[in-house]
Order: sequence, then structure tokens, then C-alpha cells
Amino acid sequence: MVIILSFTLASTIWASIEAREKGVISEGSGGVALDEFQSFKILVMGLIFGSMSVVGACSLGEVGDQLITYIDEYSDNGH
Repeated sequence: MVIILSFTLASTIWASIEAREKGVISEGSGGVALDEFQSFKILVMGLIFGSMSVVGACSLGEVGDQLITYIDEYSDNGH
């Protein structure tokens, strides 16, 4: 779920930046695709998704060996 949300957020950021670039080209000013509040909200959401990915990867790295060993020991006991 985190991966899907991260890709969705990245797509939203990319689309907003492209809309801002088009606004700059057509209007000659800063464009109106993002205001400061929207930019800050997207930045915070990106940081939250990034930190969730790091925490998830670290926790999977810590328990990965134990899970593989559990499956090996379970099959050796004849169950």
C-alpha cells in the first residue's frame, strides 16, 4: 500500500510541476499550479511516505532471517 501511495503522490507532484511549467510559458509569470500551502502539504506527505518506507524496509530486514528459518524448521518437524 505504501508503494502504491508513493507512486500516486509522485505522479501528483509531477503533474503539478508540469502544470506550473505550462503556466510559466503561457502566462510569463509563476503560474498558478501550486500555492505555498499545497507545496508544503505535498512535501510533508512525501517525507511521511519516505520515512514509512525506510521503517518498513528496516523491520523486514530484521525479521527476514527469522521468518525463513521458521519455515525451514517447520518443514523439518514433519508437519
